[in-house]
Amino acid sequence: PQFYDPQRPVAQELILSLIQNACWAPNHGRTEPWRFLVYSGEGRQKLAQLILASGAPQANIDKWFSNTKNSPTIISTVFL
Repeated sequence: PQFYDPQRPVAQELILSLIQNACWAPNHGRTEPWRFLVYSGEGRQKLAQLILASGAPQANIDKWFSNTKNSPTIISTVFL
């Protein structure tokens, strides 16, 4: 069963709560600090265009599109 509507935006409060909880997760890999990038609405299309232009192997691009096509919001973690 599907627990969300991919056409309905995710509430900003939920996104902030998820990010705050992620910051408190154990960090055994010592990868802090990190940053979170949130893509929704038109931002998802811009991210898709960047990925298509990245020169990544087609299999990776296909997997990314398959995994995210029904996601109303994408949260990416960037390690500094």
